[in-house]
Amino acid sequence: MKKRKVYAVRPSKAPVTHLLVRGSPFELGDEVSAGGVHAVTGSISSNFSLRPDAPDAERRNKLAAWISAPDNPLFARVIVNRLWHYHFGKGLVQTTNDLGFNGGTPSHPKLLDWLAAELKEQKWSLKAMHKIICDSATYRQSSQENPEALRKDSDNVLLWKRSISRLEAELIRDSILTVSGQLNKKMGGPGYRDFKMYITRVLGSMMQPILKALNLIAVAFTEHGQEVTFIHSSHHLTAQIHQRLPLSEVLQRLL
Repeated sequence: MKKRKVYAVRPSKAPVTHLLVRGSPFELGDEVSAGGVHAVTGSISSNFSLRPDAPDAERRNKLAAWISAPDNPLFARVIVNRLWHYHFGKGLVQTTNDLGFNGGTPSHPKLLDWLAAELKEQKWSLKAMHKIICDSATYRQSSQENPEALRKDSDNVLLWKRSISRLEAELIRDSILTVSGQLNKKMGGPGYRDFKMYITRVLGSMMQPILKALNLIAVAFTEHGQEVTFIHSSHHLTAQIHQRLPLSEVLQRLL
């Protein structure tokens, strides 16, 4: 059996971090230890009391304990804000990546506090929080326009209607299968396979001009009876496929 090279991540020892003099990576200052954000107070100190050369596992354990401390004021709020963003298209704090002083302010601060407290009450169950949000009157309301509300709140910050959003591909697929009676609700099935592919054909010439302009090639293959398109970034291989090389030679270069 022919051996094939597979690229993967190899763990290595965490390096020592230094202060950078005037921000230059070539001028290293004092060594610094891993720690949390001092401004976020809680039962666990932001000072992890680690050596600068502490192993990566120790750093991760300390960080995980600090983030997930029950009285960490940000952890639960960040989670529920992201859940709200997922369901409504924008969070109660619209800067989902920044709930600090440089970020936005919550449109409904008491609701954000309640959701954060409820997440803890539900023993950090995201499934329970999804259900609470999706069962709410706010989530299930109509997207019909209201001229008076639109005049006062055109951005729908106060959530007076359901904002229109694009459906994800998975939802469209499942909806079509559901209404056609073809959705398979059986649990389980074959596992995911990372590398083994069964390639049946190279995509036709219709897409080649577009792919060539983007320095891409596309190969269609079949896995568990499903045909999938594999995109590879390489101007050289694009040119070779355009010259109609034998499929075996293309695959040797590709894989």
